[in-house]
Amino acid sequence: VCNHFCVTWLPVFWHLIAEHRMKPILQGRTKQHFQEVLNNEDMAATFRETLARDLCIENGMFYYQLQRLQREFDWERRNSTLSTIPDQYSEPPTPKITTPKSGFQQLLRMSWASPSSVSGNPRREMRNKEDRVQLLLRKYIRPNAPYELNITSSCRTQTIERFMAGEYSFDIFEQAKEEVVDLMFRNSFPKWCQRPDIQPMLASLRKSPNQV
Repeated sequence: VCNHFCVTWLPVFWHLIAEHRMKPILQGRTKQHFQEVLNNEDMAATFRETLARDLCIENGMFYYQLQRLQREFDWERRNSTLSTIPDQYSEPPTPKITTPKSGFQQLLRMSWASPSSVSGNPRREMRNKEDRVQLLLRKYIRPNAPYELNITSSCRTQTIERFMAGEYSFDIFEQAKEEVVDLMFRNSFPKWCQRPDIQPMLASLRKSPNQV
């Protein structure tokens, strides 16, 4: 009985407590508002700072790298440039945090940049979608990954199994992306909303046309 309560009802209990604590901080701001923050260039930059300071950089890194890899692949496919890209892709080094200041600056420069912009060499982009999907799996999804996401075990297993079954599609990350967005909304977004320097941005939600 105790085990059933811990597994089934305790997570629900803590979720309700978190929702109750968030209400006065969010002041009616919903996930739709949060999505606008992620899509707004200026707001996203300050939110990434919050993620870095909150020691959950992997969430933002995964979310933005997934988007950029998708856009790169779609652009290459439309422009038929894959033939100019070498077979082997050498992934740029991931930033290592040494001190809060230097690590924070490295994250701003590198963590959310696309592989080509980090390396400075467009020819070092990956050759096909399978390479991109495998990169995301290796970096964020697989157990003991360098930036392993705090997603559910069922989501992690299902994502890996779909890839192993030959599904080389960005769609396999959809559930992981939803869980990551939910984590950022519940854990990091309230802290971002409390920052004094972003209060003017909060007032301008849904007004800025800037998109990342």
